[in-house]
Amino acid sequence: MHVGRKRYYYRGICGRVVDGDTLHARLDLGFGCWKQETIRLYGIDTPEKRMVRGGTEDLKALGVLATEFVRRLIPQNGEIFVETHIDRGKYGRTLGEIWVGDNEKSINEMLEDERLAVPYWNTSRADILEQHLNNVEYHRSLNNL
Repeated sequence: MHVGRKRYYYRGICGRVVDGDTLHARLDLGFGCWKQETIRLYGIDTPEKRMVRGGTEDLKALGVLATEFVRRLIPQNGEIFVETHIDRGKYGRTLGEIWVGDNEKSINEMLEDERLAVPYWNTSRADILEQHLNNVEYHRSLNNL
């Protein structure tokens, strides 16, 4: 038993993909009990799909690509499997890794592999901006942006 590490596993139904690293879902707690949660994908960050202070149109476009990628993998009302990490993130959201179907990789890992997300461990936006911009250049080279 790992003291201090709270991890739980749930089956759920995706309600809505908010952006590349956040979604709303209903989690099956067992015995017919369901709980609505906002889930922030643990350990990654995707660019915002709307213009934010310090952002660029290219970052916004990459954020839209990340959101569309997740929506293709998890349709509305699609079944998901969630492993939660810690209790809550700094904005009160449940932190978790999400799997769909028989995939061995989580959505979190797939976003990183596709260069739509960068590793995020509570670092500042300034620290990860360069990594996001590298991903923008990568997707531009593939004519995705």
